[in-house]
Amino acid sequence: MRNLLLVRVRMAYPSTLQQIVHWLLNVTVRPRVRAILKLVFQGAIYFIWRERNSRLHSGVNKPATQIVKEIQVQIRAKLLGMDKENSLSYQVRSRTHESFISTWFDQFQA
Repeated sequence: MRNLLLVRVRMAYPSTLQQIVHWLLNVTVRPRVRAILKLVFQGAIYFIWRERNSRLHSGVNKPATQIVKEIQVQIRAKLLGMDKENSLSYQVRSRTHESFISTWFDQFQA
């Protein structure tokens, strides 16, 4: 699933939970990219937990590609909200302002 979520990210990333947490805390990237990486991690954890519960309690299984799409949709919605918050807090936006959603599409979304 990680490869499906981070298909366009050109960096090495860890495989164990402990390594992932350490990497997220120490990765040297732009602040917007770091925020998005954290959202991807949080979204993956939540949707994997939800899928696990669905399989245990209702016997319904979703393919990994569908779970990834759901994570991507939720992340895009959150990023749009973050952009809206930022635009409300800044009266004057510079022409070079990079939004969270544009960073998502430039760096993450295939």
